[in-house]
Amino acid sequence: HPELGLLLPEFAEGAAEPLRLDATDGAQLRLFDAVVGLISTLGGTRRVSLVLEDLHWADKSTRDLFVFLVQNLSGVPATLIGTYRSDEMSRTHPFRPILAELDRSARVDHIMLEPFDIEELANYAAVILNEAPTARVVDELAERSGGNAFFAAEILDALTAGRHTVRPELADLILARTESLADPTQELLRLVSVSGGTVKDELLEVVVDLPEAELAHALREAIEHRVVVLDDDGLLRFRHALMKEAVYATLLPRERQRAHARFAHALQEAPQLASTKAGCHAELAWHYREARDFERALEASVTAARSTAEVLAFSEALGHVEA
Repeated sequence: HPELGLLLPEFAEGAAEPLRLDATDGAQLRLFDAVVGLISTLGGTRRVSLVLEDLHWADKSTRDLFVFLVQNLSGVPATLIGTYRSDEMSRTHPFRPILAELDRSARVDHIMLEPFDIEELANYAAVILNEAPTARVVDELAERSGGNAFFAAEILDALTAGRHTVRPELADLILARTESLADPTQELLRLVSVSGGTVKDELLEVVVDLPEAELAHALREAIEHRVVVLDDDGLLRFRHALMKEAVYATLLPRERQRAHARFAHALQEAPQLASTKAGCHAELAWHYREARDFERALEASVTAARSTAEVLAFSEALGHVEA
């Protein structure tokens, strides 16, 4: 298979002339045929598995090769495995049409790996820590990682080292996903991070300083790039809590203070805009405290402590009392 010398020089030894890839003479098709031929040769003596990782980052030629292999490895004792991250693919990502086409093939199994549930996170943490994690650690992992194994490992590393925040390198990696978005979308994400986790889209309309059409466009871009999620009940949240933390950390102290004051004022005027009816005073207390309006924060904390104690949520009530 001398055409493979284009990819692996050792295959080009003894070639009559230097190999080149020219789209006009069918060289790419011969190259793809050579890959199929190589796998077929190897498959004559053993079972072969070919894995193409991170197809969401693949260029067009690699995507074309993947489709070609799916279509032409029939009868060869080989398994072709392609992996991709669904949260890295916007609705207009060029790999999405390929996925839709592959899903119609009877020869293709499409396996979606769901995030870890609470029990799986506990087992995963026990393996990393070499001991059973405490219930508090598991709850924090569930809240901050969203069941993402990589994020869970990073959070465990931070907790073991006595840090609450993850490594700066990871925060930069997370923020890289937002830097390509339009400026209004990035401004919107900063306000969502100030909201504390989940926020009604109606509350954002009150707080954000954008025309309605521009706000809708920013929301759509954030959702399509899978940075935030819009639930059926109209609640917006970051796909991963670590992304919320990373975006929130980019705000300057005065920016945070002003943003929290805007949220507090909006909720004071329209309590029905809180994420939950029962949580309005808790949200108010947090926003007032971060806005450095301690008198109103005290009043909201006392009210929140009483209301949560009435529904027997004593741990939450204690937190408000301590605050």
